[in-house]
Amino acid sequence: MKPQATPPTEPVATLNLATDTGAWTVRSSSATVYLLDLDRRRMMRMRGPGSGRFDFDDEWVPLVGVTSIDPSDGTVTEGRVRVGHRPRYLTDPLGGHHDNHWRMQRTVTAIEPLESLQGLKGVPAGDRTHLRGHADVRGHRHTR
Repeated sequence: MKPQATPPTEPVATLNLATDTGAWTVRSSSATVYLLDLDRRRMMRMRGPGSGRFDFDDEWVPLVGVTSIDPSDGTVTEGRVRVGHRPRYLTDPLGGHHDNHWRMQRTVTAIEPLESLQGLKGVPAGDRTHLRGHADVRGHRHTR
């Protein structure tokens, strides 16, 4: 686990998986959001209303890597998630590097710090209004 000196408090334009820490919400034009826990190197795809269902939605899975694709010219950047680019996440949901899966997110519109990871394990898809201390899939902030 990477040490985290100060929790992130402001949105960023780029995440570098090799050096950045903390927990992040990655948003796009879709109601589906991606959560990244860089300290534990894991990802969760939180399926929003109207989005297709995939294996391992709404579950933390090990994050193997990410590439970001610039939709304007097709340039691929390894190891970074960037606003204005389409990230492709490579995961290892079953562990052991035997059955990697990938998910392609729509063009990123925001990368925001996630206030808390409390309560995110085992929560039914689409029902996040009861969680407190983090941004839900509609972008509302809940407080304690």
